[in-house]
Amino acid sequence: MEDASVIVSFRMPKTLNDALEECVKNGGYASKTELLREALRAQLYANISAMRGSVKGRKAPASMSDWRKKQWEEALKLSGGDARKAVALLDAKGKKALSGLKL
Repeated sequence: MEDASVIVSFRMPKTLNDALEECVKNGGYASKTELLREALRAQLYANISAMRGSVKGRKAPASMSDWRKKQWEEALKLSGGDARKAVALLDAKGKKALSGLKL
């Protein structure tokens, strides 16, 4: 599998960074990178219908944390419990969902 990751750097207010670090510290996320990826995915998924016009069979989740947990559990199961493979599966699923999307 080819690694198509890119590094993105940006500045943010210290208070926002502190909030991110608190989320990681409280065990909600493994890292700030994971949290930011999830936040970006959530934002893209929330806007995908408007950007594409409509997406068949897709509903907005009632709770992003419930949706995130379900997605993670499914990926972890499919990967045989391997967290790195589960992350790769989620990335591939996200790419497929966003394919053809013109941002």
